[in-house]
Amino acid sequence: MLFTNQHEWVEQKGNHFLIGITEHAAKELGELVFVQLPVIGNTYKKGETIAVVESTKTASDVYAPFDLRIVNINTLLINNPSLINSSPYSDGWICEAEALDPSQLAGLLSESDYNKLTKC
Repeated sequence: MLFTNQHEWVEQKGNHFLIGITEHAAKELGELVFVQLPVIGNTYKKGETIAVVESTKTASDVYAPFDLRIVNINTLLINNPSLINSSPYSDGWICEAEALDPSQLAGLLSESDYNKLTKC
């Protein structure tokens, strides 16, 4: 699993990648009440907003960790956005994407580097 400094995680599944927000981000946001999912087939450049998660406290953008095309979305989040809180790394994934520029994966953080980033 790889991470961004904006608190997204990325996990390779075959030729595609699952993307979600980290447990750290989910805890900081509090209980999620709404998720605006991306549209299957849409393409995004690295750093563009691909989704929005809303909690009772705030709304937060989810950013593309690399240039990508959305191939699947987690429709379970439509009626149960709190899956991100309870299971951010498995049931709470947001989308599945194809990397349009795989070289950009080299810029992502390892788990140990991400953990250093989130320590206060």
